[in-house]
Amino acid sequence: MNDRRKTDAYREDEISLVDVWRTLVKHKKLIFLVWGLITLTGLAAAVLMPEKYAYTTLIEVGGQGNDLVGTADAARTRLIAGIIPVVQRKYLDEGKKITDVKVLVPEKSPSNVLLESQGTAKAASSHLAFHGAIVDVLRDGHRAIQNKTRETLTVQQEAAQRRIAALKDESTLLTAKLKRLDEEEEYLKGQIKQSQADVAAASKLGAKSMAAAAGAEATTLTYIMMITNQLEQQRRFLSTIEDRVLLGLPRERVEINKAIADNVRSVDEQRSALNVIVSELGRIRETKALIPPHQSESPVGPKRWQIMMISVLAGLMLGVLATFFTEFLLKVRKEAGTGPG
Repeated sequence: MNDRRKTDAYREDEISLVDVWRTLVKHKKLIFLVWGLITLTGLAAAVLMPEKYAYTTLIEVGGQGNDLVGTADAARTRLIAGIIPVVQRKYLDEGKKITDVKVLVPEKSPSNVLLESQGTAKAASSHLAFHGAIVDVLRDGHRAIQNKTRETLTVQQEAAQRRIAALKDESTLLTAKLKRLDEEEEYLKGQIKQSQADVAAASKLGAKSMAAAAGAEATTLTYIMMITNQLEQQRRFLSTIEDRVLLGLPRERVEINKAIADNVRSVDEQRSALNVIVSELGRIRETKALIPPHQSESPVGPKRWQIMMISVLAGLMLGVLATFFTEFLLKVRKEAGTGPG
């Protein structure tokens, strides 16, 4: 007996598809009413919602060659955490509300940052100005870092230029010294010829005087001694200038030529260093809008067909739920009316 009662209770609790269908048919008007209201509401929302456009800016993170001022991820973090909220508050104070700003780092362009926001066509000027303000703030922050690098390179450039100018002055002096040595050599060669002629003449004169010295007076002997002394002085002078031409001048010329060669190498080194500095200065890239702020050609939202499909499905589901809830309330009232007492 107890087993039969339990079985009957289980059967009462079981859900019958036939009963479900009967319930749905019974309350079909309620289902269509809820479905219609939800669908019409979704349709109205899809039609009345203003079209939204995408406003996009591609920002190139500045740097020096392949070395960035900061990584694109760091720039993205700075934009999200600091720059965008500050600019948003500024525009909000002006009565321009701009929300849902996205900041992305493209996989194929790791040195770039993509800034995107959505808004109506009427708000185009606000969105474009908002993007421009963000780029300006980010660029100013990076420019402060780059200016320090630029100042350092400029100081190095000026030092290299001064060094090259000093080396050029030194080269001019060395060239002038070399020219003076050539002039001195020509002059001394002339002096050698003249001294050789003087020595030859004095030697002949001395030889004649010596031949006539026999039985000569004291005055003649004194004259011969003077000629001999003068001849000796001429020979010493000749030896001195010959040593200068043959030994001194070549040695000085070698030293000057070596100094000129060292000067040329130093100038080349300084020019190479200067070219590197100029190249580094030229490779400094400022953070800028690689693709300026612009509005998409076609609207990106709202997606009306999606809204309508969702409203249709939501209306149907809510209509079914309303049906079962209504049936549940009817059963509760019925049981309450047939209860004891």
